[in-house]
Amino acid sequence: MGICAFMLLLSLPGTSEADEGMPLQNQINTSYLFRILRSYAPDRQTTERQYGKPDIVRENREHPYEIRSMPDGSRLVTMYRSMGGLVEDEWRLRRLPDRREFDALAQGTTAEEVKLIDPYFTILSGSDPDKGTSEHRLRDQGLATVAYAMVEGRWIVQSVSYTERDPAGFVSKLTPEDRAAFMEP
Repeated sequence: MGICAFMLLLSLPGTSEADEGMPLQNQINTSYLFRILRSYAPDRQTTERQYGKPDIVRENREHPYEIRSMPDGSRLVTMYRSMGGLVEDEWRLRRLPDRREFDALAQGTTAEEVKLIDPYFTILSGSDPDKGTSEHRLRDQGLATVAYAMVEGRWIVQSVSYTERDPAGFVSKLTPEDRAAFMEP
């Protein structure tokens, strides 16, 4: 018992420093699977220290969230778990893209062209560093997953697949007025 208490005391002093030093932007716009498997979930205070006070707060919902305006004109939506207030999802966007925009991507397209559709995506690669994927929330509440291959130092689109309903339910959790604001071109 004494050893457990000693270990707890050793780990507590560094906790607040770890929160402040964690770059949250590395966890924005990442795949659903990555988000549910991560071992670190910041809280509201950590998010506020990193990005400032929110412009919009939606508290009276089963899925509370905040929206912040970013310096480049995009908005950061931070969704919290209803119990405990830990970050459940963060997504940065200007607008929600349409499925047809991803349908237009041909095999061999570069990630730079994908960036024209969704400028804030993250490519994640697993055990093979030459293969990666990115996820993109869609205005129809679906999800586009783009598969890439690294060719001569550039990410090249191999395929685009769709999930009819985003497993995180991002778009469906937004109020109708907030959803409408992300539908504008």
